[in-house]
Amino acid sequence: MFLVLLSVAAAELVFVAEVSRHGARSPTKLYDFNKEHWDENMLGELTSVGMRQHFLIGKELSSRYVKQLGLLSESLDSTQIYARSTDYNRTLQSAYSQLSGLYPPKTGPKIPQRSYFLPPMKVSSFNEYDEELAGAAIIDLIQPVPIHSAKSKNDHLLHGYDKDACPRIAQIEESLRNSVNFTNKEQQWTSFFKQVKDTLKVKEEVNIDVASNIETAITCGMYDGLAIPEGVTEEMYVELCKVHGFKKFFLPFSDSEAQKLSCSEFFKETSWRMQDAQAGKGVKFAYYSAHDTTLAAFLTCLSVTQSLNPPFASTLVFQLDSDNTVEVLYNDQPMKLPGCSSAKCSFSEFNGILKGYFLEDIQTACQLKN
Repeated sequence: MFLVLLSVAAAELVFVAEVSRHGARSPTKLYDFNKEHWDENMLGELTSVGMRQHFLIGKELSSRYVKQLGLLSESLDSTQIYARSTDYNRTLQSAYSQLSGLYPPKTGPKIPQRSYFLPPMKVSSFNEYDEELAGAAIIDLIQPVPIHSAKSKNDHLLHGYDKDACPRIAQIEESLRNSVNFTNKEQQWTSFFKQVKDTLKVKEEVNIDVASNIETAITCGMYDGLAIPEGVTEEMYVELCKVHGFKKFFLPFSDSEAQKLSCSEFFKETSWRMQDAQAGKGVKFAYYSAHDTTLAAFLTCLSVTQSLNPPFASTLVFQLDSDNTVEVLYNDQPMKLPGCSSAKCSFSEFNGILKGYFLEDIQTACQLKN
């Protein structure tokens, strides 16, 4: 018993991968009930609330991984961390916000006393800036963290479900829309959709797609301090959330081929990063800023059953310990994966799950010409 306890106590965290949904944002579509609140030139953008959400996540990760567990250094060490985002303003800004919490002001570098730090451009108020900086490279010793990205059409890591990145997804989704399961759901919600249309005086016919957009518009408003639109009861809002959740997970992730197309490349990267960590190589923290659909894909492939859409700033975290066990947390709740013998998977079990979704050639599988 003593040896077992000693072994457990000796296990240390050696690698973490985090995938997050961007924080609260403005809606991408306006309706009569919300058009006065939002700037039509700023649709789909991260809000101040979304920035705060991710900054607080960063602060918590700093408390855990820097101060408590010592996984990361107090100041940025580029050999320890890799950050990547999809090519959207809201995900990039979410990443900047979170990393500003992980490496807050006062952790950034100072310049050497004897250094040619002036740019070729003339700085007219240099003396004023120099005094304000007081030796800091950037005001308040802010620490910039590199964030990598790729165009959506080339991003099979975090955006593999995108129809431009993977034309095959469009074919699968079209087939699913014509399936019995989807059409039955449309019929099941017919009277509810009419209720939504009449209550909100929506001009277009309400179907699963429109109801999903309405739910998102209402939710975005609630995060920004708006009340639920007049006439919409709590029961109606809950039902809209169910419609949105159904669409998010059914299209296209109810199809096994779509699951592989969407998860293969991220699961491959997670696998090799963990194997590097086991060998004492590579980064200790890999952070990916993405979307609700990204999380829906990964959760589906991991058989973590969900009926509701991942909320703003949701996180999916993979933690690898030195005893070669993996813990998966969704919004900070441990997830027991099917195929694992305990709450924590052995790396062998976890890697076996990942491998089940590997594709040999994503370009060919997606039916890309080039």
